[in-house]
Amino acid sequence: MFIMFFINIYCIVILLLMGGSISLIKKFEFPVMKLCKHGIKCDRQCQFCHPLGKKNKRDKKYNQYLAKEIIVKVCYDNIKDHFKSITLDYFYQNFDNFNFADTLNRNYNGLRHKVEISSYPNEEFAVKVNFAAKKLSGGTLRLGLVQEEIGTLESTLLIPFAINENNFGNLPIEMQKDLSCDPFVIRTYRCSILPPEMYGRNWYLDPRAKNINYVERNIICLQTPIQFDWVCIAFPDLSHKQGVSKYTRQMIHHLFLTSFKAFVIAIVNAVRGKNGKINVYIGNIGCGAFGNNVNVSYSIMILSLYSAITFTNTPDVFVTYCTHDQKIYDTLYEKYGAVNIMEKSVGKPIMEILDLIFDQTQKYATWHDKI
Repeated sequence: MFIMFFINIYCIVILLLMGGSISLIKKFEFPVMKLCKHGIKCDRQCQFCHPLGKKNKRDKKYNQYLAKEIIVKVCYDNIKDHFKSITLDYFYQNFDNFNFADTLNRNYNGLRHKVEISSYPNEEFAVKVNFAAKKLSGGTLRLGLVQEEIGTLESTLLIPFAINENNFGNLPIEMQKDLSCDPFVIRTYRCSILPPEMYGRNWYLDPRAKNINYVERNIICLQTPIQFDWVCIAFPDLSHKQGVSKYTRQMIHHLFLTSFKAFVIAIVNAVRGKNGKINVYIGNIGCGAFGNNVNVSYSIMILSLYSAITFTNTPDVFVTYCTHDQKIYDTLYEKYGAVNIMEKSVGKPIMEILDLIFDQTQKYATWHDKI
């Protein structure tokens, strides 16, 4: 026994001297689970075995099992050879002594960008706005399954918490800084693409989204992980508010300043794409479960991104606003929609435009209701 011990130690020393390395990787051991009639592996009779209805909400155990299945069978096993280590890299900037008056008093001279009826593309080194919640990863292990949660599931963001099973329960990630005042940027890698049936409202309508076997067969595994940056800006939760308008003047100003901080961090640390540009993709952040308005979100994103580009004096920033669907696209292009309002605001001071945005939220339902 002692001889074998010394032989093992000798082999390890020789391996290290030859430049080799040893990595100890912990594998998950899942309990045996039975399949319900929808193909979901359950350890008990689950809600998915009953007809769909308002009372039939998603079971968070499904989300948790789905996350672990993706980590082990898709993300981790597929990309582990690409990384010596997997870490959570984020960029943060202290703005405590920053004078925002100069930024607010500057004129808005227009931001060259395009608006598309699309979702965020799978593009290397892109900068994308996501994570409107104060806690990173949103409802990944609870009941959520929209942009934040899917972004977490498909990327390496979740993997550091999967390697150590004790850490798995620590999602959502609560950062030391309050995202509503101190935004930051995460650098991560996308390593899989979930089937479209998994996204948002489709989950309730398409039974295939509830079939683990179907999901596993239709996940696209990316052989080469795609590096990109998530811009994390916490938007207010307005879902519980009722009345003519959910917004206050102070809230509009705060959203702009927080978004401005986030885009400054993103642009300063961005990696240029193959086209030599910094490719930024923005969308309807905060307009889902948090009940924010798409016209407000668009206006804040465009105005704060313009201010960040101007402040950092960064050339060749290519901006795309992804509406995700036709209805939101049409809303933005209405007579009193955000696209037209922002075009008419060119040449005005940013402070004046922010007040105009607030006035729009008091006048029109299309500026304060969730679309």
